Amino acid sequence: MVGPPGLLGRSILASVLVAAVASVATALLTTHAARLSAEREEVRVAHIDREIVERLEEYGRGQASWSRAGRLLGELAGASQTKIAVTDVDGRRLAGSDQEQPSAAAGEPTAVLDPLAGLVADAMADPPTAYDDLSLPASLLTARPGGADLRAALRRDYDVIGVCPGLPAADGELPDGLPSTFALVIVCEDRPPTRSETGSGPLGRTARLQNAVALDQRACLQRRDVPSALVRLYGDEAPELITLHLPEAAGPDGLTPAHQRAWEDCATSSLTRQLRPEVAPAAVLYVTETREVQRGLLSRIGGMRILVALLVILAAAVLASLLASRRVLRPVRRLTAATQEMAAGDLATRVPVVGHDEVARLGRSFNDMAAALTAADEQRRRMVSDVAHELRTPLSNLRGYLEAGRDGVLERDVAWTASLLEEAIVLQHVVDDLAVLAQADAGRLEVRRLPGDVVVTVDAALAAMRGQADARGVTLVRRGLPVASAAHDPLRIRQVLANLLSNAVRHSPPGAEVSVAVEEERGDDDRPWVRIEVADRGEGIAPEHLAQVFERFFRADPSRARETGGSGLGLAIVERLVAAHGGSVAAGHRVGGGAVLTVLLPGGSG
Repeated sequence: MVGPPGLLGRSILASVLVAAVASVATALLTTHAARLSAEREEVRVAHIDREIVERLEEYGRGQASWSRAGRLLGELAGASQTKIAVTDVDGRRLAGSDQEQPSAAAGEPTAVLDPLAGLVADAMADPPTAYDDLSLPASLLTARPGGADLRAALRRDYDVIGVCPGLPAADGELPDGLPSTFALVIVCEDRPPTRSETGSGPLGRTARLQNAVALDQRACLQRRDVPSALVRLYGDEAPELITLHLPEAAGPDGLTPAHQRAWEDCATSSLTRQLRPEVAPAAVLYVTETREVQRGLLSRIGGMRILVALLVILAAAVLASLLASRRVLRPVRRLTAATQEMAAGDLATRVPVVGHDEVARLGRSFNDMAAALTAADEQRRRMVSDVAHELRTPLSNLRGYLEAGRDGVLERDVAWTASLLEEAIVLQHVVDDLAVLAQADAGRLEVRRLPGDVVVTVDAALAAMRGQADARGVTLVRRGLPVASAAHDPLRIRQVLANLLSNAVRHSPPGAEVSVAVEEERGDDDRPWVRIEVADRGEGIAPEHLAQVFERFFRADPSRARETGGSGLGLAIVERLVAAHGGSVAAGHRVGGGAVLTVLLPGGSG
């Protein structure tokens, strides 16, 4: 089921409405005047356009570009009272009748100028049938300097004709249709005459172009097994010339369908290849009426009727805008009121959302933001409560010891001082953990990653923890690779391992073993990783607590006993430090009982 249009759709509908009203009004105004002069004007314009296209096509056949067509365009524009511009197929202006005009005239193109396509069509329609038929189309020779001279020389200036048949002639006979001048059979070769043999000037250039086209067509026809005869013409005062003709085409039945298709293909490919640098490229022609003609049309329509039409269009646009804006502004006002309520402290504020347009998506985004702010506020309140709880116990103990010492209940000896120091250390530990988390939350946690051996860092962490483990009767063991390279901050990774090892030792029974394994692996994207696994044989982590162990102040033991729970910040710090290295940490169960915590660090030196 298709829903109602969105904001963009309504805007488009409003624009279409305005355009429709404008079109109808314009059509009504112009129909009466246009009907009287449409046929007469159409005939006149079509005649002018056809003459302009023919003149420009003739110009393009004789020139390699349109860059010098400005003078011709000016003459044509003056005679037809128009403005004429020629652009390439991408709209870049090549020439124009108005030298100050920066770009092509606006409006629809009048025609596409393609001199090369016309020349190819002429050649395909008239295959050469005699030795004195040129491969260059007659329309090209007419427009090209030297073309008329070459045609005249072909009729009078060649005394010797060398024939290279496409297929061996029987008994050495020459093909039919040769003149009575001296003729001989020559060895077929694809070598074009040199510049000294063809001469210079327009005549020589045209002769070289004819020779190149003929040789190109000859090679193509030979590949298609079409019989052809190659003729070399020699004269004292004329350039050496090569012509090609198809004896079969001169017969009563002409070329077979297969040979006709082959000839058309060869003529198209060779002429396109050889003439493309010689004739002007395809271009777009724009012919527009002059300013005086436009003013005459406006006067026939009538200024008052145009003014009335503009007023009607304006009124329709205003009405459409009002209708669209009322639909849009209503939910925007509700959203504005909700943001003001939230700024006043009411985080429970939500806005009703209807539909699926842009405003509806904005309302859903606002509701999602309000829910996130509510969750963050709840987390902040819970954190304040947890911090107060963590600090209350050591502070209460300190106060109790101090009051007992003051009242003489406890003797202020070394044991009393040690108890005070222990509680102060607990406070300091909580404060330090909170400081690390605050730095991580603010994005100011300093991590200096340097290429190094992770195994060395692991061994250092194990050595630092060995005294605590020995005191609880727990054995520390390292397994895995002897060397594992990864860019890391040794101090921060030791801090990570200290938290993990402290938890593992604290939850392991006497005589148990805590192992640290270091391995290397590759991810799905073939990136190297270093895996550090800290495993113990303690009571493990309940399945429902695996997703919560890295939250702040979380303890599996709800009693929050210091002997089993710590401050509740250690694993949260571990997660932040590992994330700062571009890695990850996860908790799981160990086969046979106990917990295993896995740290993944990007491997290599990067």
